[in-house]
Amino acid sequence: MGQRAIQNGVDPKLAYARPDAYQLTQALGPHNNKYVQPDILFLELAEDSLFLLCSDGLCDNDLVEDHWETYLLPLLKSSQSLNKGMIRLIDFANNYNGHDNITAVFVRLKIRPKVNSQDW
Repeated sequence: MGQRAIQNGVDPKLAYARPDAYQLTQALGPHNNKYVQPDILFLELAEDSLFLLCSDGLCDNDLVEDHWETYLLPLLKSSQSLNKGMIRLIDFANNYNGHDNITAVFVRLKIRPKVNSQDW
């Protein structure tokens, strides 16, 4: 609700001071599936990519923006375990943010998987 208020021109400080500021406007579970109106976006990827879908417990205080090179960039390599990388990132976030629960999902997309030169 707070973000919706901001998109309608309300000052962010006022929007997040509302009692309902942190209520979800679209959520699976409390309503039937006709209630949720997802945004759909198509992307064309030209390079290997790592997508991170996470809750604010992980991304608050610019954690992802400030530490992506240390915690995310190495995970572009197929040899790196996404599971171990996620555990490392969540441990860091618990120490860095520590005020909220953390939910996160990684999706690694490889444009050109590692191939042997003999396969050419």
